[in-house]
Amino acid sequence: MVRWALVLATCVACSASAPKSRAPAAPKAVTPQPTPKVTREPKPVPAPAPKRLAPRIKMGTARVSPKMRPRPKRLVAANSRRPAVMQRIERLVRQAEDNLKRAKYGHAVRFAREALMIQSDHADAVAILIVGMHKSSHHAKAKAVLLDFTKKSSAAHSVRFQMAAGAMYEHERDWTKATMAYRKATGLKPDSLTAWNRLGLVQLRLPGAQRDAVAALETALSLDRDSVIVLTNLGTAYRRLAARHVSYNRPYADTYKRAEKLYRTAIALRAGYAPAYFNLALMLFEARKYPGLTMPQRLRQAEQYFRQYKRIGYKDKRVNASIDSYIRAAQKARKMLARAAELKREKKRRAEELKKKKAATGKPSKAKSGKPRPRPRRPKRRRP
Repeated sequence: MVRWALVLATCVACSASAPKSRAPAAPKAVTPQPTPKVTREPKPVPAPAPKRLAPRIKMGTARVSPKMRPRPKRLVAANSRRPAVMQRIERLVRQAEDNLKRAKYGHAVRFAREALMIQSDHADAVAILIVGMHKSSHHAKAKAVLLDFTKKSSAAHSVRFQMAAGAMYEHERDWTKATMAYRKATGLKPDSLTAWNRLGLVQLRLPGAQRDAVAALETALSLDRDSVIVLTNLGTAYRRLAARHVSYNRPYADTYKRAEKLYRTAIALRAGYAPAYFNLALMLFEARKYPGLTMPQRLRQAEQYFRQYKRIGYKDKRVNASIDSYIRAAQKARKMLARAAELKREKKRRAEELKKKKAATGKPSKAKSGKPRPRPRRPKRRRP
């Protein structure tokens, strides 16, 4: 009991001595602490796989690894030594030429102009520019570029530029200048089949130059015996030469035979080449005299070749209309010839019947009675 009394007295004394309670103080501002960065451990890199050594090849008596062999000398391309500017020009010219072959004339003109911005006197780029403008129907611009570049010295030494100039003069129907341009092209490159072929075709347009055209096309044929284009053009040259011989009463049979042989050779090489059929039919249709065939036979063969040309399939309506007109003209001519032959036979038959009738009646004919009776002369009028 005494113990509990002491404990109670101690508690009362402590509570009396304790300080009075105060108002709660305002909370202090807490500054935000930066969040610690989380560092991830790097992924372990796998160890590289051991390299597989190439099998050793036995060379002679010792085995030598391929790495230990002596390497051959590296060949340096010829164009890598050239300046980068020239390589770029040639690349642009090749791109322009490829687009020209694919009939993308706008792209060809653009690439050619880029090449000319680097080198203004590049003849091949100028030639491609002229052809591209000409094919795009910008004839005035192409003619201006042609006349401007003709004054430069590099124009006289470029085959492609001379060919482009010849094509421009052909479009303008200036056959003399076109002939001069193609002659320069053949002089610069004698083995150019296209230049000799174009020269022969232009000379066919000149009056009295058929023999020169034949000589040029014969040269083109000697370069390629299987060219159906050259064979057909040479046949056309012989056809026109034969027509000229007929007009001047010269021997023409061999010339016509040569033309027919060339046309038939072109058809044998390429059965679907329509211009050979057309020119052969035109020769048979227009010839005034032809060796070995009568006129009805020629017209019948011409009609067959015209129909074959139409059967091959040309989608141009204007060409098909002209072919139909040729076929109708051949049919009409054959009918007229058949009618004329029938009238001639009828006249001959009537003459024979009249002769037999006179012989049966005993009346002498005009041939047996001597000279025919003279016609009465009209009296002359006197002047007043």
